[in-house]
Amino acid sequence: MKSGMSRENGKLITGLEYLKQRLGDVINTELGSLVGARGFGSRVPELVDRNVDSAFRMNAYIRLAE
Repeated sequence: MKSGMSRENGKLITGLEYLKQRLGDVINTELGSLVGARGFGSRVPELVDRNVDSAFRMNAYIRLAE
């Protein structure tokens, strides 16, 4: 099982807490923004400041699935 350090308090986290933190990192990082890891991230940040309607929801689902 993977483990890591909590960004909130610096303590060791494992299991579901670690998974939640890592998924949040991937979703909130723009794809291609990390120099050493261009494939890390998602296209979800592109949706910031868009109107929330049915097209927005569909785009969010698509970007999350990628």
